[in-house]
Amino acid sequence: MLYSLTKVMAHPQKAPGEWNTMEITLDGPRTIVYVNGEMVTDFTEGDPVPEKTRDFEPDRGPRPESGYIGLQNHDALSTAWFKEVSVRPLR
Repeated sequence: MLYSLTKVMAHPQKAPGEWNTMEITLDGPRTIVYVNGEMVTDFTEGDPVPEKTRDFEPDRGPRPESGYIGLQNHDALSTAWFKEVSVRPLR
């Protein structure tokens, strides 16, 4: 999901220790996220979002059209592993 910007549509995560798959599509202003083949986010820039309530939440506003991709875990006490990460242009 887009943390603090949208509500999650489903919770398809696997049990701890099992690999999850994630597909993120950025198509202009639209962001679509699938986890384990199930859609969890479908957000278009300009859709209503809740007000920012905590300092660690992302700033509201348009997403840049170019930049970097970051992978992160939840916090310093969490462990996350990533494999087979790829980026492809849309057709």
